[in-house]
Amino acid sequence: GRRVGEAGNHPVVPWVMDFESERGRMRDLSRSKMRIKLGEEQLDQTYKVLDPPHHLTDILSELSFFHYTARRLPIALLQLKVRTTFQAAEYPPSMRRLYEWTLDESIPEFYSDPLLFVSLHPDLLPDLLLPPWARSPDHFVRLHRQALESEEVSGRLHLWIDLVFGHKLSGPHAVSSRNVALFDYGPPRNSGILQLFSLP
Repeated sequence: GRRVGEAGNHPVVPWVMDFESERGRMRDLSRSKMRIKLGEEQLDQTYKVLDPPHHLTDILSELSFFHYTARRLPIALLQLKVRTTFQAAEYPPSMRRLYEWTLDESIPEFYSDPLLFVSLHPDLLPDLLLPPWARSPDHFVRLHRQALESEEVSGRLHLWIDLVFGHKLSGPHAVSSRNVALFDYGPPRNSGILQLFSLP
C-alpha cells in the first residue's frame, strides 16, 4: 500500500479543478492527468513507438512529490532529489501553475494541510501562491476539500478509480482511455502502479 511521506509511494487523490475560479472548471475524471496535460495526439504517438507500448509509468512520481512538498522540505533534500544546484525557478510558484505543470495526480495534503503552502525557507523559495479567490491557505484548503467532496466529484469518482487502480490500466479499456500502464514485473518495489481490479 501507499504510505504518507514516502516520495515514490505517497497516497494519491485526484485533482478536481483548474483553480481559475472558486468553483473552477471541474476536471474530467474519466481522463488521466497525463492525458489532460499531454493531449491525445501526443499520447497516441508515444504509444506507437514505446516498447512495450504504454502511456504512463506512474501515478505520482518522486519528482512530482518533491515539487508538491518543496516548501516544507529542507533545501539539502531538494538538492538531493530534484537538482543538485537549488534554483527556485524549478518549482511552480502557484497552485494554478503547479496543476498545469504536473503530469501526475494530487496528494491529500492539498485538501487538508494549510502548512503545505507556507515555505520554511521564504528567502530562497516563496510561499506557494494561492488562487485569487482564496483568502488564506486555510480558506483554500476548506474550499478545495469542498470541491473534492462535492456531489459532482462523488458521482464521477469511480471513473478516476478505474484509471488509477482498476480495469483501465490494462487491456482494451486502457488502450481506448489512453491509459495503458507500464507495469514493473521485476522484484517488488515501493512505488509504481498497482492494478487492484481488472474487470469493470
